[in-house]
Amino acid sequence: MSETIEKFVQSMQESQAQNPEMMDKLIATAQPTAVFGEPVTAEGQTVITANEVIAGGVLGSGGGAGVGMSPTEEATGDELEPQKGTGVGGGSGVAGGSMGRPVAAIVLNQDGVRVEPIIDVTKVGLAFLTTLGAVLITLFTIRRDVLKG
Repeated sequence: MSETIEKFVQSMQESQAQNPEMMDKLIATAQPTAVFGEPVTAEGQTVITANEVIAGGVLGSGGGAGVGMSPTEEATGDELEPQKGTGVGGGSGVAGGSMGRPVAAIVLNQDGVRVEPIIDVTKVGLAFLTTLGAVLITLFTIRRDVLKG
């Protein structure tokens, strides 16, 4: 039985050995170089982009050991009988993602420093439509309730 436990532990260690490397790759997206772009200089002005960076991830692992099952020779259906060996197994995994988008431009020139926001028209439009939809649903609900009386 101790051999089975050793196999199980070895299996889990092998599968978990890759997790730190995967998490390091995911975390690397939130470095300052991802948040601030390289400065670009032209016509006496320097522009640096500022980005919003979002990253998330999860890791998990599991494993087990047990007695194997196989069909009997005389089985007439799904009848199973224990085998003489045991099996061990384990696994782990990492899942995640990251996203970045520009949110501002930092402009440096002889007049000083200013921050110009970058407005995402699509997000503003979606927020407007969502708010309008919520208001209309509320008004129709109130009107229905008033008419019912």
